Amino acid sequence: TFAIGITINYIIVALAISKKYNQFNGIISVAEFIGKAYGKNAQIISGIVGLFMCVGVLAAQVKAMTFIFQSLGGGNSQYYAILASVTPRAIWH
Repeated sequence: TFAIGITINYIIVALAISKKYNQFNGIISVAEFIGKAYGKNAQIISGIVGLFMCVGVLAAQVKAMTFIFQSLGGGNSQYYAILASVTPRAIWH
């Protein structure tokens, strides 16, 4: 019953918020949202910050996969870094 109450609460809040933010319909990124609310300069800045954030997250994931591969196999970490950066692409394509 607690989960049902939380679900109903989320639905009510979403309906209340969706009426207020109807002007942002069709926006697919955070940068577009920021641009519509605060202007073009803010959109550019948030896009650049988002890009740097994604690069940082990707670098951390490659570093973690390199550490895991090196723990399992030993050897040169440069080869494992290359393997870690190529592996997700090989899995998904």
